Amino acid sequence: MILQYYRKKGWTVKLTEILICITFLRPAVDAYRVSTNHQDDKIERYDPLVGMIFTKCTELATESVPGCVFQLYVWLKYPDQAGSFAFVSIFISMLTTGLTSAMISFDLDVDMKKRGLNPSFYGYIPDDNAKRGR
Repeated sequence: MILQYYRKKGWTVKLTEILICITFLRPAVDAYRVSTNHQDDKIERYDPLVGMIFTKCTELATESVPGCVFQLYVWLKYPDQAGSFAFVSIFISMLTTGLTSAMISFDLDVDMKKRGLNPSFYGYIPDDNAKRGR
């Protein structure tokens, strides 16, 4: 997906995006682009929300879930060597994974384009900001 997205871009754009990834600024840049409704000068295949969700899903699939499973394996197989603080680390990993999954659902549900395309599926989070806090 990413290769298709940057296929028609110039080398400066490609180099900028590589530097954003290398310096670990990808989440901040994606959040900025989504919050400001960033529009590219050329025709985009994907909106910034899709790019951010793709990045979050990639992180979940390659880092968060496997790391949590590995920590659980070590804690169950070698509980004496893992120590008592291993459970705290596992708990934080589980919370982070759950929060990321919930934020993906939240971001998709409050997106006006998604609600317009399929209002029967999207819309479990109310439009009222006071009710969203619950």
